[in-house]
Amino acid sequence: MLARLADIGLLRSVSVISTVSGGTIVGAYYFVHLKKLLETNAAPTDDDYRALVRDVQVDFLEGVRKNIRGRILLNPFKNYRMALGRKYSRSDRVGDLYDRYLYKKAWGDPEKRGGRDPRERQIELRWLVTKPAEYKGEEPFNPWVHNQALAAKVPILVMNATSLNTGHNWRFEAVRMGEPEPEDPKAKALLESIDVNERLEQAYFKLPDVDQREPAVPALQQDFPLAKAVAASACVPLLFHPLSVSDMYGGRRVQLVDGGVHDNQGVQALFDMECDAAIISDASGLMPDRHKPPPLAIPVAQRTMSIYGTRVRIEQLIRAHNELQPQAALMHLLSGVPAGTVPPGARLEIPPGPPLTDYGINRDVQRCLARLRTDLDSFADAEAFSLMYSGYKMSAFEIDGWAAGNPGMAGLVKAPPNAPGWCFQPVAELAGSDKPPAGYMRLLDAGKSLFFKSLLALPLVPRIAGALAVLGLLSGAIFGVVWGALRSGFDLGPVSNWWWFAVIALLPALVSILAVLQLLGGRIFLWLGSAARLPG
Repeated sequence: MLARLADIGLLRSVSVISTVSGGTIVGAYYFVHLKKLLETNAAPTDDDYRALVRDVQVDFLEGVRKNIRGRILLNPFKNYRMALGRKYSRSDRVGDLYDRYLYKKAWGDPEKRGGRDPRERQIELRWLVTKPAEYKGEEPFNPWVHNQALAAKVPILVMNATSLNTGHNWRFEAVRMGEPEPEDPKAKALLESIDVNERLEQAYFKLPDVDQREPAVPALQQDFPLAKAVAASACVPLLFHPLSVSDMYGGRRVQLVDGGVHDNQGVQALFDMECDAAIISDASGLMPDRHKPPPLAIPVAQRTMSIYGTRVRIEQLIRAHNELQPQAALMHLLSGVPAGTVPPGARLEIPPGPPLTDYGINRDVQRCLARLRTDLDSFADAEAFSLMYSGYKMSAFEIDGWAAGNPGMAGLVKAPPNAPGWCFQPVAELAGSDKPPAGYMRLLDAGKSLFFKSLLALPLVPRIAGALAVLGLLSGAIFGVVWGALRSGFDLGPVSNWWWFAVIALLPALVSILAVLQLLGGRIFLWLGSAARLPG
């Protein structure tokens, strides 16, 4: 989507970027690059924006290829800290990894990270405040006031999370963080009459050359890291521990989870900031159908959460479409892929149609892309380039149609789609083929799996051989434990020699071995799905 907006020269007009979940990881990364461009170039051209997005594509992909998910449990010392400490969780750990492998590299000069060891000090959220080179005013730059006079806008970055304390939307911005409330007095009064929960008021950071705004963020949280804000926004419930914010509201430890729990698309911030046009890129994992939903407690609870989230998503997209029409362009991972209808007493009926979507992607490829796991385990070229190419083609189709139907923007879209100008060109013929190669489809289908992606990407015979090898290793390990127990007559010996106490104590360190194996599997999958090995 960013590539297409760069092609048509629309990125310079973006005034607000509102993100949730995984979109926050990319949105913050793009903003750090954009901040450098706007602070060093008083008149950035379309070519400058295209170069910026190319840098984002290449550098971001290099960062996620580090297999951030696999590194969460790699460091045994961090594992002990997560197991024993109350203020350091898996979400804090993943935030540290975001800072190390993504944002520090995008930020650049380590001297700008302060006086402490630059490897240890994380980029602070308040450092995102930008003073563009184009702005010549004497008072501190304020995007709310001064953006109108700029040809290249400085977007307000809003990273959305959800507060478990109150159930409200929590927002991170460069100047403040907390739970927002309506600016309009009537809307505020109405909300207060309906909402029965307390509100954790937004507080402001101390900024250079700016008088402290009240209420102020307490001193202990003034240096709140950008990467921790990203981790909170992308903190998927159950997969990650909530990210804690302590010492900010008296007697409360704020627990934050994924912003999509409350604001599934992040569009509420666009309404609150009175945006007159919106481009909504919904890259979330969409709820699949179930032929026979299991009636057990945990699956029912999980399915219920998915239904609730899907309902919120639909309502938000309908509101955006109705209130901003025709100034809203909407995209999602199953655009142009019909779900079909099931008649009573019959099987699913999907209307026959061409093999390609209206935007030129094979429908089976698009279905695979909608099922891909995007939790930063390891992205092979086949996955990453296909997601990029699909998003580019879909954005071109939707945004071009949106602009053509809007009298105020009809002349905006001048550049036709130009996939060869971007890094995802190697998959263009594969994803746009009437019948994609089987090897390519295996790679995409393997991407939906949490484990054993490299095994599932292999042809049938090597896959069976690999599965048998894995089963053999597991069986050998289990047999060794059972045989040793039988030989000892299950005698654990005196309490002082019970070896299992030591095993429990060593578990955080032993988990690191599993992390190493996961990293090795990720390396194999990167090799299998590399651009050089793509079919054709």
